[in-house]
Amino acid sequence: MASQRQWTVVLVLRLSTLFILVASVLVLVFNTVKVPFDVRNLSLNEFNPTKLTFKDLIAFKYLLAVAIIGAVYTIVQLPLAIYHVATGKRLSRKECMPEFDFYGDKLVSYLLATAVGAGFLVCADLKVNLDKMLKTLEDANTAGLGDSRENYDKFFNMGFLATTLLFLAFVCMAVVSVLSSINRNHDRTRSIFG
Repeated sequence: MASQRQWTVVLVLRLSTLFILVASVLVLVFNTVKVPFDVRNLSLNEFNPTKLTFKDLIAFKYLLAVAIIGAVYTIVQLPLAIYHVATGKRLSRKECMPEFDFYGDKLVSYLLATAVGAGFLVCADLKVNLDKMLKTLEDANTAGLGDSRENYDKFFNMGFLATTLLFLAFVCMAVVSVLSSINRNHDRTRSIFG
């Protein structure tokens, strides 16, 4: 049987994962800036600045979806982990529980890894290319770009923050995934030989 300390580590990691995912969701949802210069249609809107949110980037929508999926999975797993730490026994004696933990943890950690990759690449690529474009427009003496540049930078920096939080959640979930793999093999061995 896996040690009580190991199950406590799993519980702490699941709680950490949940809090980090919720923080990432909050950063993404509240990452809103107003820009006078809208690069989507190359127009200067001095009187009615354009609002830029996570909904404007597909990668940010994917980050949000994966963070929500990860949070829901973690919420489903938390009562099971709490019960196991409190009693030293699984809530269900069925053979499928270690399998559910194993495959669920793997799937969620892989989803988190793909979201982290998408988030970092999109933020870095768009930030560099947008900076080049705004620099070119500033050289052409287009007025009102200073505020736009600062707001776009703020928007992408918050995207980096949300992605970094998602990366931390991925690390926690990857460790849980390894531990569930060990538990799965140990439970399987115990069920066959003892």
